[in-house]
Amino acid sequence: MKDFADANHAPVITLDGPLDRTVRVGETVKLATSATDPDGDKLSFKWWRYDDADSATAPIEIAHADTADRASFVVPR
Repeated sequence: MKDFADANHAPVITLDGPLDRTVRVGETVKLATSATDPDGDKLSFKWWRYDDADSATAPIEIAHADTADRASFVVPR
């Protein structure tokens, strides 16, 4: 039987900025986070739109979606 300490543990993630935001059409929304891995593993990042929790109907393209602190999108009409 393996010890809990031998398991792979989830990263610890902190969102930079508020989780809920009020935004306007045309506004650029910056997405940033910081994360550490308790096991010291290398982390990668991928921002994406979660359609089930979204009220926008227009397509949204996230720029720099594979970065921790440079991702952004423009609020669609």
